[in-house]
Amino acid sequence: TGQLSYQQSKETQRARRKLQRQVDRLENQMGELETKQAAIEAEMAKPEIAVDIAQLTDLQKKLDALKAQSEDVELQWTEAAEALETFDQENQ
Repeated sequence: TGQLSYQQSKETQRARRKLQRQVDRLENQMGELETKQAAIEAEMAKPEIAVDIAQLTDLQKKLDALKAQSEDVELQWTEAAEALETFDQENQ
């Protein structure tokens, strides 16, 4: 059983690392999306852009798409973080 418990321990550690990597990857994605949104919002705030309806509309579409993507990634992150928390509670 010593070998079995060692193997189980290794598998548990590997499973936890996989969950942690998923959480970390999603956190990075959220940060990147926030940066892109901020850049578009800054562009939209420029006076020369604010008067160009076509360019403003294009930027708004991009911003809307980024916000939708952010919501999706945030939902995935919430699920992954909850899975990691549950995993930790079950494997204490």
